[in-house]
Amino acid sequence: MQWAEGLTTMLGVYGAAGAVFAALFLWKGVAHVDAGARGAGIGFRAVIAAGCVALWPLLAAKWVRR
Repeated sequence: MQWAEGLTTMLGVYGAAGAVFAALFLWKGVAHVDAGARGAGIGFRAVIAAGCVALWPLLAAKWVRR
């Protein structure tokens, strides 16, 4: 049972880190990573928010490289 609690905790930490990253990325970073996203509205950002939370390590690496 401890492994399940540990896994749940790790997923929670990953999700919390992803949520913080997504907020920053959607506010500032998305326009730097994808030129087509410049000037995109709140609807577009809402659609990609869940993907930003889930894939935050990949997006962070891409953002840092740019």
